[in-house]
Amino acid sequence: MQALFAYGTLMSDEIAKAVIGFVPEKQRGTISGFQRYAVKNAHYPGIKPVENSTVEGVVYFDINERSWQRLDLFEGDMYYRRQVIVRLDDGMQIQAHVYVVKSEFFSSLADHDWSFARFTKSGKTSFVSRYDGFDSLNS
Repeated sequence: MQALFAYGTLMSDEIAKAVIGFVPEKQRGTISGFQRYAVKNAHYPGIKPVENSTVEGVVYFDINERSWQRLDLFEGDMYYRRQVIVRLDDGMQIQAHVYVVKSEFFSSLADHDWSFARFTKSGKTSFVSRYDGFDSLNS
């Protein structure tokens, strides 16, 4: 069992449950050396390595192998999974996996950050009804 650092749509318990299969125990945390960007013409973000930057999100604990398979399908070809160090809000540091945008997709990233609050207010319904990643979970 391993941990997942989520910085975008998966911070929503509803979306996490649909993808992971359950809502794991979670805690807020931050990773360093990455920056989050909105993805152009989409309701979800991506991160890429950027020195002296940080990304806030949540860590989901005890992700099982079946859930990792579902997460990989959901994230699709634009992202790869890698390990990072997460500083939890209580100061503890742990290793977790995070999905990072592949360099060949950097041009898909907008020049501004993505907002979870804005997503929750105005993008979540559209994302849930239109994102192709959900279709891959049902095939």
